[in-house]
Amino acid sequence: MGFHDWWVQLVLKCVSSVNYTITHEAREMGPVVPSRGLRQGDPLSPYLFILCAEGLSVLIRKYESNQLIKGIKICRAAPSISHLFFANDSYLFCNVDDSDALNLMELLQVFQEASGQKVNLMKSLVVYSSNVTRSCRDRVCQILQEIIKDFERSFSIYWWGIKENTNSGISWMNWERLSKHKVAGGVGFRDFRDFNLDLLGKQGWRLMNHPEKLSSKLYKARYFPECHFLASELRNNPSFIWRSIWEARSVIKAEARWKIGNGAKIGILGQPWLQDSVNPCIMSEIIGLNDATVSSLMIDDGGGWDHEVIEDLFNTRDQRYILAIEIRGCGRDDELYWNESISGDYTVKSAY
Repeated sequence: MGFHDWWVQLVLKCVSSVNYTITHEAREMGPVVPSRGLRQGDPLSPYLFILCAEGLSVLIRKYESNQLIKGIKICRAAPSISHLFFANDSYLFCNVDDSDALNLMELLQVFQEASGQKVNLMKSLVVYSSNVTRSCRDRVCQILQEIIKDFERSFSIYWWGIKENTNSGISWMNWERLSKHKVAGGVGFRDFRDFNLDLLGKQGWRLMNHPEKLSSKLYKARYFPECHFLASELRNNPSFIWRSIWEARSVIKAEARWKIGNGAKIGILGQPWLQDSVNPCIMSEIIGLNDATVSSLMIDDGGGWDHEVIEDLFNTRDQRYILAIEIRGCGRDDELYWNESISGDYTVKSAY
């Protein structure tokens, strides 16, 4: 980065001169001289952290200037962006081809050897634009080591007793067959994509059940300001996190149910409030009720359903299910519950 050698040696002395003495039962042990790392509480630490991050930034820009990796442009007149840093989170951009992917891995290896900081592939992921083909994605994932495929491959190798670099062991079934339930002819291993979707479903469940939380307010204001989460749409330019949570909406929608109190929280259309295991939503085609709540179907004192309104608006099927619901009283709030658990709370296990 162009620092004078004298200055570099001075900083290294500050980092390497530290030693510790451990006191245990009135006995002192030490000194312990750490071989790397920064002193805890050292005022130099945040500055050196920034220097390391800047060193990575310089390395990325060097690779980009040498055309080894190519950043992205949001439009033709915009500057190219090769990386974004947020505290200890890093976003790196490149073309989806073998050359850029290999150069990106080489870049990270150089930085690792220089700084001792290694990329945690367990916590890393790859995101593609919508026009990238599946074959291209799989090839680049293999170069970048995306982790779920490696998990499945490792489990499969262990299960069949296959030893690396040998021909011993036979894969009698593929992973897709192994991950099926036992009653369906599988072994019952977890499908990692489905399991991850169920984990995301828990975040969607929190958005619905804790609207007072800051994160819930932000997501609602940005992505579904005029409707409920279950009726939300992906909309334009969704963030990766919102796209992931929204993807799990179908999981929640399958078994989420409303327990009716005063009906003020529940929209008449698009909400699972009927006691039908196949389709708990209203099936009647009605115009003009998009913003109406279930409370509008009750008589004023909350003592029961308004039979006349219900018979005018809904088909026979919907009428039957609505009138079969017992109203718990206008003074109680509506409650969302998970139909697959005894407690009524969403669990990843039951969703899976």
